Amino acid sequence: MKRKSIFLSLLLIAFCAISTFALTGCGSDLKNLAENFNKIATAYQQTYASSFKEGSVGGITTKYKVDYGNVINDYITSEKEGFTELADTYNVMLAISNSYIDSNKTYLLDYDQKNLTKSAKKAINNLNSSTKSYLKALETFIKEKNSFVNFFENISKGTIGDPERYHLKIFKKAYAQFLSANIDISSNLAKTLEETEMFDLLRAGIASARVAGIVKDYVETKVLVIFNEFLINQTNSVMDWNIYVGKNPELDNLYNSYINKFDTYKTKLVNAGTNYKATFQPGEMGELLDKVNNFFVESEDFYKAAQGIDFPVLAKTYDNNVDEYTNKENKMAKIQLAKLKQFIDITVPNFIDEVVEYLYI
Repeated sequence: MKRKSIFLSLLLIAFCAISTFALTGCGSDLKNLAENFNKIATAYQQTYASSFKEGSVGGITTKYKVDYGNVINDYITSEKEGFTELADTYNVMLAISNSYIDSNKTYLLDYDQKNLTKSAKKAINNLNSSTKSYLKALETFIKEKNSFVNFFENISKGTIGDPERYHLKIFKKAYAQFLSANIDISSNLAKTLEETEMFDLLRAGIASARVAGIVKDYVETKVLVIFNEFLINQTNSVMDWNIYVGKNPELDNLYNSYINKFDTYKTKLVNAGTNYKATFQPGEMGELLDKVNNFFVESEDFYKAAQGIDFPVLAKTYDNNVDEYTNKENKMAKIQLAKLKQFIDITVPNFIDEVVEYLYI
């Protein structure tokens, strides 16, 4: 992935958006994209308006807070085991991803179609496909959510037993698929902006508080994918982690580290505010982008490690016995676990601190 190009493109787009450079006249590709984004907005605001409301989830203010009705909302508020993650993890990630889409889609939709390269047009087609897929995913999610709510309001006996845990597990799996479809849009939006190839002015030293905000939003979104991969895709949506807590302190500590750093990420980056530096020294933004690029290169090893370990098999088949799992299933498991630990304990927090130091007063 051309991460450096993505960042440079985004920043220059921000510069161009506030300059006298004309970004007018959308062709058919961008027109279709605008229509699809409008359909998504209509779905949220009209078709499924009763399922989403403005509010706070995990300390994040959003207009995409999922409303489950009184019973499940009370379970979440009272922090019943397994339900808290619906707000503090799943819904927070949905809010952050949607915030990126809402804040950055205009940079692309206002672009001049005539300046798009073949690769940019191809990227727009991919983005269009992801928006269409998301409309279907949203419809499916609402159906699953309504079924989930119906069970707890009309069938459940008010205790958290096996039937309740089963329905919670099924819904989390559906939520994970819905969230992935949303993140596909934000990722494809970033890839499309990359293909506009408008980043030379940034290396020439043009940077401002507006540019800093674009960088912050993009870093925030890309780091989100890391937490989504571990906390949802590899663990929470495919197994009940709480059942195996205490079986292996090493794995408990690993999971808790990702939870703790997710909280740090929300506090230091997502909720950092807008008190950006007004000006930057020549080359200063280039230094930051080099660090950003290095971080995302290193993150590839994280993805390989996270996807290399089958955590449900490790838990269910081997009772979280890493030695047995390593001997019988995955010879690289211990090395991969060490990589996951090093990445979340050292690499991620150091990177967030560096980004904040560069961008904020």
